[in-house]
Amino acid sequence: MSFNALPAESDKTDALMRRAVSLHQIGRFELAEQAYQDVLAVDPLQGDAYRLLGGLYLQHDQHEKALQMLQQAAPLRPDQPEIPNNIGIAYQNLGRLNDAIASFEQALKMKPDYAEGLNNLAHALHGLGLPSAAVVLFDKALTIKPDYLKAFCNLAAALRDLGRLNEAALRLQSAMKIIPNDADLFHEYGITLQQLNRLPEALKSFEQGLHLRPDHFASLSNYGSTLRDVGRIDEALAIYERALKLAPHRPEVFVNLGAVFWDMAQLDRAIECYDQALALKPDYVEAMVNLGNVLWAQGQSDAAREKYIQALKIKPDSVSVYSNLAALRHDVADLDGALELYEKALRIDPMHPEARFGRGIALLAYGQYREGWMLYESGLGRRVMRGISLYPTKPWNGIAAPTKRLVILSEQGLGDVLQFVRYAALCRERMGKVIVLCPEPLVRLLAGCDGVDDVRSTIDADQFDEHISILSLPYVFGTTLESIPANIPYLKVKPELAKKWSPQLVNLPGLKVGLVWAGSTREGQVNAHMLDRRRSLHLKQLLPLLDVPGVSFVNLQLGKPRGQMAELKLQSRLTDIMDGVNDFADTAAIINSLDLVITVDTSVAHVAGGLGKPVWIMSRYDACWRWLRNREDSPWYPSARIFGQPSMGDWDAVVTKVREALHLAANP
Repeated sequence: MSFNALPAESDKTDALMRRAVSLHQIGRFELAEQAYQDVLAVDPLQGDAYRLLGGLYLQHDQHEKALQMLQQAAPLRPDQPEIPNNIGIAYQNLGRLNDAIASFEQALKMKPDYAEGLNNLAHALHGLGLPSAAVVLFDKALTIKPDYLKAFCNLAAALRDLGRLNEAALRLQSAMKIIPNDADLFHEYGITLQQLNRLPEALKSFEQGLHLRPDHFASLSNYGSTLRDVGRIDEALAIYERALKLAPHRPEVFVNLGAVFWDMAQLDRAIECYDQALALKPDYVEAMVNLGNVLWAQGQSDAAREKYIQALKIKPDSVSVYSNLAALRHDVADLDGALELYEKALRIDPMHPEARFGRGIALLAYGQYREGWMLYESGLGRRVMRGISLYPTKPWNGIAAPTKRLVILSEQGLGDVLQFVRYAALCRERMGKVIVLCPEPLVRLLAGCDGVDDVRSTIDADQFDEHISILSLPYVFGTTLESIPANIPYLKVKPELAKKWSPQLVNLPGLKVGLVWAGSTREGQVNAHMLDRRRSLHLKQLLPLLDVPGVSFVNLQLGKPRGQMAELKLQSRLTDIMDGVNDFADTAAIINSLDLVITVDTSVAHVAGGLGKPVWIMSRYDACWRWLRNREDSPWYPSARIFGQPSMGDWDAVVTKVREALHLAANP
């Protein structure tokens, strides 16, 4: 919006107009409003008074009043292109985009080189879902006015929506040379870098903008979200609390705070925040969806679904709502229903990362690996899907480079690393050196894998040439069900460890069977904790197994659930030597001395499978995609047998079936 006072039309109104404009320019809204009305009381045909009063209302978000004043000004000042331009702004702010476009076009007929009119028309077209047309007009506006800040910012947003992220970054860099030290540009650049997954650079850009304008609300919001993305949750909380002091009545502040409390697993506080956001804005779709997510995490699936449906009524084309509804269907093992909803989401936005990733997982569960792995890549570098990307540069795309050093980066859980480290041998055929970066408990065990030249828990960027996340390897190698690398065993036990552990088990009578009944609770990670509640048992649920004759049971359980042996006074029925275990190399050596491992879906299943040891996996009804849908065997581990729940939460049926199989194995 722009406004410039014209000379008064008569001496009678001159003094009143000068006073009104003066009050307007110094920000005295109420006094300026009354002064313009005083002018109109004297001269009802004073077009500039209507024009400037309309501008005043626009500045203070009183768009209906602005429209009324500007429409009265238009016939009185037909030579002023800013009037239809400002009418367009009022229409746009009222959500009447087609009317806004018509007004902006009228302004441009009056003045074809009107940079502000071009920018506003482009912005309205972008709002109608026409970013390509908008980009052309933004460029035209910038040709006329090369230092037009708002046009640069709007152009960057349109380019981002077109997926032209690198181009958006370059245009913003150019803008920063023309308009140095502007907080808005640093903010737009930060958003662009965030979407490029260049998170450290994005943080720096937001910090630079906030140094210039500490009260830049949008920068605070996006800085906080990027801090969340890199796992700096406490700092994100501090930033959002700062935003709350700045704008205590903005509902998005409470949504951001709720997201942080979700990260901190403080679900009751998250609910309070989302409720507050909805109290301020009852139709706030993002708050409804997030509240649904929390209710789901608390086990209230029906209540969560109600929130999603409520959100969908408000915004029928919401990709995030469809994606969340799909995930909820997946959670109850309705993969067909989940796929249908993911398809609806992707028809609206084919590149939506959460919907692509979720659909990918569903397809993987069906064994549709070609499309599944491709879509699974959508989660790469995203904290809530596949974790944060440590190194945004130098990615490996599978092309052979016999002189280069490749580092395979671990991601997600320990079991994922154990399952997919088998690809190191294939990597070694194409690269000069293969290094595996993994958590410390896996270092000794993975050092013996085929194709692995080195294993580390930390690495500097100058110690490798290219990198790849471990769960991207099936995609890079085009893995199908028929081409899964199954050169078992690919995990090896060092002779000295075998000598250490074997004597402690060799004299146990009968079939030697290792037991694991619970995974890691990960109580600080909401999604992981939800999953663990479904995959884990209490040891008392396995009591029927302990009565099977001809079996010696060996504890492989660590963590808090290990204490259940003492609770149930089962120490005499479960040999427990886990006090001496330092890492997975020791666990593998113990498993190597057993005849069978019975476990829930946790990392021990992958150790046993990778060693080629018989392993029976007790799997939840909504089984992990890696075990495939309705299968009792695994192409990943030929020695594995899957015992799945027949219905949600029915562990009794699983234990009964395992007991029968164990009785046959121990007493042929």
